[in-house]
Amino acid sequence: MSRKIAKLFICTGLFFLAVGCIEGLMFPTKMPLKSFYSAVFQIPPNMVKSFFAHFVAKIHTHVNLIGWVGSVLMGLLYFIAPQIAGQNQDQDQDQDQAQAQEQKNYPAMAAYLNWGVHTLGLLMMVIGFHLIGHIGLSAGFEEGSTQFRQVVDPVKNLVMGGGILITLSVFLFIYNMIRILFSSVKAPQKARGLAAAAVGLVVISLVFPLGTAQAKAVKINANQPEIMVGDRLVDVTNSLGALPSAMSVRCSMWPLCDTMKYSVQVLGCPSCLTKKKGEPLLKFARDNNISRVLIEKNDQFCLYMPELDLSVLGKLLSEKGLTVEYVDFNQGLPTAVKQTAEKLSLSGKADSVLADYKKNMEQTQKFIKERSFAGTVVIVRGTYQAQSGKTFLRIEAPGGYTDKFILEPLGIKNSGGLAVPEGKKIEKGHILVRTLSGLLKAAPDAIVMTGDAIAVQKAFARALEKTPALADVPAFKDHAIYSLPGYIDSSVIEYPEILKQWADVLAR
Repeated sequence: MSRKIAKLFICTGLFFLAVGCIEGLMFPTKMPLKSFYSAVFQIPPNMVKSFFAHFVAKIHTHVNLIGWVGSVLMGLLYFIAPQIAGQNQDQDQDQDQAQAQEQKNYPAMAAYLNWGVHTLGLLMMVIGFHLIGHIGLSAGFEEGSTQFRQVVDPVKNLVMGGGILITLSVFLFIYNMIRILFSSVKAPQKARGLAAAAVGLVVISLVFPLGTAQAKAVKINANQPEIMVGDRLVDVTNSLGALPSAMSVRCSMWPLCDTMKYSVQVLGCPSCLTKKKGEPLLKFARDNNISRVLIEKNDQFCLYMPELDLSVLGKLLSEKGLTVEYVDFNQGLPTAVKQTAEKLSLSGKADSVLADYKKNMEQTQKFIKERSFAGTVVIVRGTYQAQSGKTFLRIEAPGGYTDKFILEPLGIKNSGGLAVPEGKKIEKGHILVRTLSGLLKAAPDAIVMTGDAIAVQKAFARALEKTPALADVPAFKDHAIYSLPGYIDSSVIEYPEILKQWADVLAR
């Protein structure tokens, strides 16, 4: 029996040794094979380095230490421990008697359970770490950011469950070793006492991590009994650790909305809400007994719709009996953060949010100052319809949000205007295109994909087949094609981090 258990553990260890070697080989090849790893793990190319630094490194450590070394040591000790205990010292004992004695003293079922729990726990941790990296980074968020933690929060339970199982396996191993080593007939009371102590440790090992996990399982965001209108206002609220009950934001343009919409009711964009005279908002307020609405005050709420005035919506809502309050973004971000925190009774968090913002901005500005960047860029936004497989492309026109907040600080020119036929209509800062042959004229040093990168990638593949000359465009020739989060001056708190991502990728 001891040989069977030993073989099981050692074979498991050999499997994890192979996995660990593969993971180790991936480290020195992460940059040369960046495109390959980006496709395999479904993460943006610019996130590959971060994925390896924060997640593959953790997986590599657990696989080698717990999977390889831990499994093999457990297997060897399951084989050697009976000999140390003196269970096979009687040379006159025949083989049948020896086997009967071993079966009596050897905790077979507990040993198999030890192997099962140990292996399952490690697999859960490995899969969990991979999923955390894939889900968080593919969404375009930096590791450790508030948005990253929100997106990956459900997957953390998988890692935590794996950790608990591994802890249980350790104490099962201790319990089994005590049973084997002190199973001598001469010391039954001592064996039972030590086994009982081991059982106690197992119980403690289960209760303690679960209690700790419950104590730490605090939601990042706690819904507030308010309705909010305005992307920047909701973004600031989120940074303060709260979310509204419902929101009216530019969901089709603001990437973070895709994450928030699972926690917050979306009432449409502010423009649509104004055209409908606030009816969706009024209905939600009545159905949920909400009387307070916070609205973003901004003279230039939307660069693409300069005529939009949110005070008109505020007046309509006031006339319907709702309490309308404004947060002034015209006076700068610090004022807006402090006003929002005060209205939500979260004033104690405002200074911390602003301090982090200032620190991140200073680091980003220093990073930019020390580097030079690509000369020209074309920004292609993709939309992918999963059911039909159709793709739609829009090229961002010069003079939009990306130019103002990203490219100008980096000294980069948007050559997207050259990539579209003359006379094409600009809608919300973008131009719908059906062909990418215009890239020959634009000849960008780099191409940035926003929206659904898969749509852009499919279009590029087709375009290169139809127009092989595109391969000589600098961006294609130098493999300078990147997937980055779009920016429309909504993620105001995350702006330094987003700007740094663009700077890091477009640096030369």
